[in-house]
Amino acid sequence: MISRLLVLAVLALASACGGKAAGPPAPQPVATVTMRPQPTSLTQEYPAQLEASNTVEIRPQVAGILLRQAALEGTPVKRGQMLFEIDPQPYIAALAQAPGLVCMPPDAGMFMLVDVRGTGLSGYDFMQELYRSHGVSVLDGGAFGKGTAGFIRLCFTTDERSLREGCARIRRFATSLRSEEGA
Repeated sequence: MISRLLVLAVLALASACGGKAAGPPAPQPVATVTMRPQPTSLTQEYPAQLEASNTVEIRPQVAGILLRQAALEGTPVKRGQMLFEIDPQPYIAALAQAPGLVCMPPDAGMFMLVDVRGTGLSGYDFMQELYRSHGVSVLDGGAFGKGTAGFIRLCFTTDERSLREGCARIRRFATSLRSEEGA
């Protein structure tokens, strides 16, 4: 039986070697790309969250009726940006009682112009004399241009008690000017 298997194996090998020889494989199509150097930017995206290195909490330090809050909570603000608008009517009413003064109510903001030409003084002289005699500091409107000469500028950036007291002193000063004029 072993001899039969051996004969069959030799016949199988002999028949395999008897055919045509296989040639080289067929060529395969190949794509080529020409490389040229050129500038490129590498961009990588990462999920992240930024936190400000310096945060502050803003609260109004002036009293009065807030007409509007200009800065929304949690939003960044810039130096000099209006944060709140306070109702100037109580201060306008207090100054309206003073002889020779005409208030120019602001459309918005924290400043108000007051025409002092009716007192007989320039804005600069009114400012100087008011500070000297009653300790109230205001700005000469003429510093802001020819259109505001003869005015003073008030600022509503202090507490309500100080604003009311300042308005009362301005009224007393304007009244004293009128009484000096009559004397």
